[in-house]
Amino acid sequence: MMSRWERYERFVWALTVWREASNQSFEAKAEVALVIKNRANHPRWWGKNLIDVCTKPEQFTSMNTKTNDPNLRRWPTCGDPSFLDCMDLVDGAADGRLIPILPGADHYFDESIPAPWWAAKHPDKFLGTVGAFHFYSLELMALKSKA
Repeated sequence: MMSRWERYERFVWALTVWREASNQSFEAKAEVALVIKNRANHPRWWGKNLIDVCTKPEQFTSMNTKTNDPNLRRWPTCGDPSFLDCMDLVDGAADGRLIPILPGADHYFDESIPAPWWAAKHPDKFLGTVGAFHFYSLELMALKSKA
């Protein structure tokens, strides 16, 4: 049985995915969910657990108050099919049933914005595009190669 804290973590995780990718395909939402999981499973500067990762300043702009992202004020309505997808994706990611399209992704950005400095600096770390998102492995692949 899932603890109350685990339920809270999954809610925040699903809300982050929904705010970041509600207008994207199921596959793009899945990759965003897995970026968050990858970060939580490999504690670094981006946080030590799911809540830290989702709310880290200047990471997922839809979840931190240092930005002016309009998604920060969005909440899913009852029965929102995109949010239900996000909850299912988070459950699948948490339980290990969700298989990544781009294993090792720890960063992404939306094509609607200019490439962030880290993407321009590390084109060799580009994994691929899913929907409108460009995914990168800036740190996780380096960790694996050291092991």
